[in-house]
Amino acid sequence: MADNVTLNAGSGGDTIAADDVSGVKYQVVKLAVGADGAASLVANANPIPVSDAGGSLTVDGTVGVSGTVTVDASGATVPVSNAGLTELAAAINGSSQLDVNIAASAATLTVDDGGASLTVDGAVSLKDSLGADISIDNPLPVDAFYPGTLDSFGTLVTGEINNAVDIQFYRDTPANLTTVTTGTGGSATATGGMATFAATTSANSFAKGVSLTSVVYSAGAEIYALFTAAFTAAGSGTSYERIGIYDTNDGFFIGYEGATFGVTIRKGGSDTQTAKASWNKDTLVGGATSRFRRGASAEAIDLTKLNVWRIRFGWVGSAPIEFEVLSPNGEWVTFHQIRQPNLAALPSLENADLPITCNVNSGDSGIAISILTNCWCAGTTAKLTKINSTLTTSTLAGLTRAVITGETTGGGGAFVNVKVTPSGTMSVDASGTAVPVTDDSGSLTVDAPVETPVFVRLSDGAAAITTLPVSLASVPSHAVTNAGTFAVQVDGAALTALQLIDDPVATLGTTTYTETTTKGMIVGAVRRDADTTLVDTTNEIGPLQMDANGRLKVEVFSGETLPVSGTVTANLAAGTNNIGDVDVLTVPTDPFGANADAASATGSISAKLRFIASTGIPITGTVTVGSHAVTNAGTFATQVDGAALTALQLIDNASIADDAAFTPATTGVTMAGFFADEASTDSVDEGDGGAARMTLDRKQIVTPYAHAGAGGATPFYNLDVDETEDAIKATAGKLYALGAINRSTGVRYLKLYNATTASVTVGTTTPVLVIPLPTMADTNGAGVVLPIPSCGIQFDTAITIAATTGFADNDTGAPGANDVIAFGAYL
Repeated sequence: MADNVTLNAGSGGDTIAADDVSGVKYQVVKLAVGADGAASLVANANPIPVSDAGGSLTVDGTVGVSGTVTVDASGATVPVSNAGLTELAAAINGSSQLDVNIAASAATLTVDDGGASLTVDGAVSLKDSLGADISIDNPLPVDAFYPGTLDSFGTLVTGEINNAVDIQFYRDTPANLTTVTTGTGGSATATGGMATFAATTSANSFAKGVSLTSVVYSAGAEIYALFTAAFTAAGSGTSYERIGIYDTNDGFFIGYEGATFGVTIRKGGSDTQTAKASWNKDTLVGGATSRFRRGASAEAIDLTKLNVWRIRFGWVGSAPIEFEVLSPNGEWVTFHQIRQPNLAALPSLENADLPITCNVNSGDSGIAISILTNCWCAGTTAKLTKINSTLTTSTLAGLTRAVITGETTGGGGAFVNVKVTPSGTMSVDASGTAVPVTDDSGSLTVDAPVETPVFVRLSDGAAAITTLPVSLASVPSHAVTNAGTFAVQVDGAALTALQLIDDPVATLGTTTYTETTTKGMIVGAVRRDADTTLVDTTNEIGPLQMDANGRLKVEVFSGETLPVSGTVTANLAAGTNNIGDVDVLTVPTDPFGANADAASATGSISAKLRFIASTGIPITGTVTVGSHAVTNAGTFATQVDGAALTALQLIDNASIADDAAFTPATTGVTMAGFFADEASTDSVDEGDGGAARMTLDRKQIVTPYAHAGAGGATPFYNLDVDETEDAIKATAGKLYALGAINRSTGVRYLKLYNATTASVTVGTTTPVLVIPLPTMADTNGAGVVLPIPSCGIQFDTAITIAATTGFADNDTGAPGANDVIAFGAYL
């Protein structure tokens, strides 16, 4: 400038900018701002700070803006008048977008996209409900994007369920699947794959179904109840339509109370309903913020249509209770939550062991009402059940196949597998030590002859017994030891023999003798060397006595004559003497005498005695045999029946051949025990059996292991999944892991088919699973890892994968190259 001033003129000094005003020069300077010891030139990027000093600043004209407008909204609202600002042309960039810079001191900026979209070029930080930044140390809760993935205690639900109630009404009638009660015209029927619990227009017409089993609560675990339900009409007055997890005293359910639909908590028989209009999460009327959506549009729920409902609670006395419904998009929507913690001094329920119940009652409404339902399931996230818990045919349990093994010799032989016969019966060799057998307070049944002597402890079901009832109707020959005593029930020839034995029995002192009909039998005597009595008092029964040589002792009273055949030598002392031994030198060949009658079962006594001597004693009825020595020479057959037969049959029922078909409620099973081992494990060789391990408090030790020929699942990946179907596995298999990444700027949909690639036409074939893949709106990609239960996802035909730009089954929109990447593992 011509007005500039040169310092040290003539010597080349610095030039100072100046402006001459009426002969007076004013130095031209640049402004700088900064703290003590620092200065930065004022520029668009470094403006001069302006303060209203606690007052306000007024702009009286049009403000022209060049570049970015910086607004500090940390204080009060910054008012802007459209009348004073006709346009912000300088702040509008080339894309017709307003550039706004939020100062670091700003709090929250509310932005409305006006139904369009917003693009953020810089970093965006997320905050939790308390205002803290989301970070590695403070991660974003999974439940924020996928409601229902955390249980009542914040534990991630991985997909594995443990049903205690599992009912499908397409399989049978409600009366066979539940405990049904009806009255006044009410009915419970099944048709078209669903059950209908209906009440008529009659007063107090009702239909009620209760699951045969209840969910048993386990502390620290969550209970869930999931069911389908459609309510055909609202009631009125005292009518009600209820379905949920509850009994007559406690529980939670949804449905109509009169004309009001809502959720109800029942405690100690007292009900408290929260009407639908007062639900605290989502009233399901299609509001803008509702997550109950079909595609991108919120949708009001139609209670007359089938919907999938879920009730979850952790209890422990005061855990929250979640009421949920599955949206058309397949997302669980929590519509009401009972926030029980810190609410009451008493527990929410008095009893948490509950069944699923469906109950419809017309009350005084005069309206025909009903609930339609397809399936019920309820259970707990706990995987363990007490060993002493009662099991019934309705109890759900996993099928376990095990091998029983044992040492070849007592005290340390090699372990070998227990063998079974072709029919599945266990083979037992009792030639060594005794084989212990218990009926576990029940009974044992043996279907085949016992060919080897064994020792068996007998019981009548309450205590041990010493006499065994035995039927001799049809028994094969076998060897029997003489140990113990048993009772025998016979018929046929043996019965006749017993009846003949019974014939000589007579009442002493009253029965008279008839020569042709009265029967007798051979009697024995007791050897007694001393001449002392074996009876204590008059009228007692005593045995005959004999000496050491088998001679009968006979006392001849004084003055009586004893006839003797042969020579008798007597050497008697003076006075009264008893005759001692009498020797019979010879015994005739026929002891009955030459004049005795011929052997006959119906003749004289001598004839019957001869008959018995030649044929044996016929026995009828029940004979109790006392302890006696028995050799094992010869054989006889034993037929068991009654409790013993039943018990042995029950043991046999549990023995099935390897790889044989298992029929529920028919094939017998035997409860298995486990080896308590927490310190270390003991390996087994290939092909050997082994005892399962458990903890000292009886919890089974289980390690999930996906087994295949190579020892595990087969991995796969696909770097370009698109609308053309690709095979993960061309044959039947199971999916054990699946993840996918979306590298495009729009949502993509991963689709899985239970069919071969040759049978799949994307847009025509219905997928079995559709997984939305979120986007980060750039090629960095956003991913999904699908939670899969440890049992895998079964594909009966093949595993085929594809991806489209739309979620509909018939969508064929083509993703770009390498937009969708999938990976996982299968068997």
